[in-house]
Amino acid sequence: MQKSAKTHAYDCFAVIGSDGMSFRLFRDGVCSTYTDICKKYIKKMNTYRLFYCNIPSIRALKQSKIHTCKREKVRSKERTTIKDVAREANVTAQTVSRVCRNLGNVAQKTKERVLEACRKLNYLPNKTAISLRSGMVDSIAVVFDSLRNVYFSIMTDYINEEIAKHDYDIRPFFVRRSVIDSDIYLAAVSSGVSAVISFLEPADELESTVELYGVPMMVFGRRTELPNVDYVTTDDVEGGRLAAEELVAHGCNNIAFVGEAFGMTCVQDRLKGFSEGLAAHGKTFHTVVHTDWLAGNKEAKKMLEKSDGIFCFNDVFAYDILSAIDCSNKTIVGYDDLQSDLPMPVTLTSVGVDKRAYVALAVNSLFERIYGNNTSPVRQKYPVTLRHAVAPSERQDG
Repeated sequence: MQKSAKTHAYDCFAVIGSDGMSFRLFRDGVCSTYTDICKKYIKKMNTYRLFYCNIPSIRALKQSKIHTCKREKVRSKERTTIKDVAREANVTAQTVSRVCRNLGNVAQKTKERVLEACRKLNYLPNKTAISLRSGMVDSIAVVFDSLRNVYFSIMTDYINEEIAKHDYDIRPFFVRRSVIDSDIYLAAVSSGVSAVISFLEPADELESTVELYGVPMMVFGRRTELPNVDYVTTDDVEGGRLAAEELVAHGCNNIAFVGEAFGMTCVQDRLKGFSEGLAAHGKTFHTVVHTDWLAGNKEAKKMLEKSDGIFCFNDVFAYDILSAIDCSNKTIVGYDDLQSDLPMPVTLTSVGVDKRAYVALAVNSLFERIYGNNTSPVRQKYPVTLRHAVAPSERQDG
């Protein structure tokens, strides 16, 4: 005699996903996964549900009319609130909030009691709610314009490491513009960040916007003349000189510079140092726009093929050239020293810096602004060095 639904001893149950495809059978602690077998019965489902049954085997379950089984919604475990923690620790919700934000004026014993309650209840502070109350979050916006250039990824990773020392995190902002303007700055500020780091140069109109909203901004790797926008950059003029000296030392006479976006200060500064370095030895160079030869400009490519020395604005351009033309009789110098952070199949002579120390300088200068310890403009240039290419036989692991 079949038991009623109320007294049914269910042997197993199935969990079916909201897409009608994901299916899991649980029996005696064992989970098995299937697809499609219940699709026609649950097309209109929009939540996870439990299907209880007393079917003795997986095969029987697959053959059964699952839509006739008892079912009910699966409810997620309710999240612990700040009031739950306050009740457990016998304090006010405001005290819990102050402890979680590491603010002062809380007795040590009370703080320990609150932290113990947080651990016991697995409480996670709601950062969004905190930011709504304070108008600010412990995050720094990082603005960049290229997902292709791995340099931005490397430096953003260093930035993230450094600001984590201040218990902050980053909010990446990818934009398709060559400068950071008021719209981009305000988009970052409206998210509640405490400051903005930009790999892009600022538009002139940004001066009044930064003045109005007061959220500190640091330009990283570029110069700016805006009095209320700080910058930390590599010594690009010296980097250009080092590249020139390297090509001269290798006896190069037909020399080229490969770059783009020649309005950027970093391009102008590297060109300035490069030009002055070559001029000191009575040499000149011709310029090739990176996108020209990539787009199939035969004259640009021919110019590079005839050159015996090439200085590239960055390492990405240099590796493009190494893969596009025969460089066995050429000396190529890049910029950024990517190989110090990523293993490359071909090593490259490249101008670079101690990236970790370079980032630390920028981030620490920015936090001086955030904490109000500095009101003077930050104008810093970090010294560069030249790292020479290493032949495969000379490489050392580690």
